[in-house]
Amino acid sequence: GHTLPYPDATANYGIDLLRMDYDGTNQTNLATVQTFRTGSSEIYGYIGPMLVNRTADRMYYVVRENVTTATAADWLWNIRYRDLATFTETTIYTVQFPRLGADRGDTWIRLLNCLSFDIDAGKIYWCEHYWTAGVRQEGKVRRANLDGSNVELLYQSADPAAVNFARYSNSLGKIVHGDYDRTSTTPIPKNGVWLRSKTDWNDATLVALESLPETSIFDATSSYLWCGY
Repeated sequence: GHTLPYPDATANYGIDLLRMDYDGTNQTNLATVQTFRTGSSEIYGYIGPMLVNRTADRMYYVVRENVTTATAADWLWNIRYRDLATFTETTIYTVQFPRLGADRGDTWIRLLNCLSFDIDAGKIYWCEHYWTAGVRQEGKVRRANLDGSNVELLYQSADPAAVNFARYSNSLGKIVHGDYDRTSTTPIPKNGVWLRSKTDWNDATLVALESLPETSIFDATSSYLWCGY
């Protein structure tokens, strides 16, 4: 979180990583992650999805920041983790966030979300969302080792289809994936929730339909809660 008053563009700011007991007591500020430096025309800095991997004894999270960029106008998405024993921070993956509304294409990622883990295989999954040149939403599903190595592209949607979400379920041993079709009318939207093999993306079973994709708007509140079991 961030203490009040809410940040504006007049000063650098960071987001606090905090911990407390289940009943709300013993709140502790563990670290402050710097996400914004002055000079940008927009205030985009935030910490997104956060998930603890107990087997690795790490906390993984998404950061959108302009602190490590060449200029304050440039923005990045990072996937980072902190070892719970030392709380040392490590960045394992970085992509560009659009500087301008006109930035289009799959190298300008407008939302990075859906962190999840394959515990047995030591893998992390996530989704990336972008606009095409024709201002259509599409997305990618990626997987990598827990240290960020061996990044794989499992799926890339093509308009009119778009990625809704993708997460790994350890109890099912399957990827739980949502896709939608903006042109569908019966039902709305066509496609929905699929269970997919982690070794063959095309080995999939449709298990549910959806009435509204959670990524219909690129928003920081997407895909935060996920257990993974």
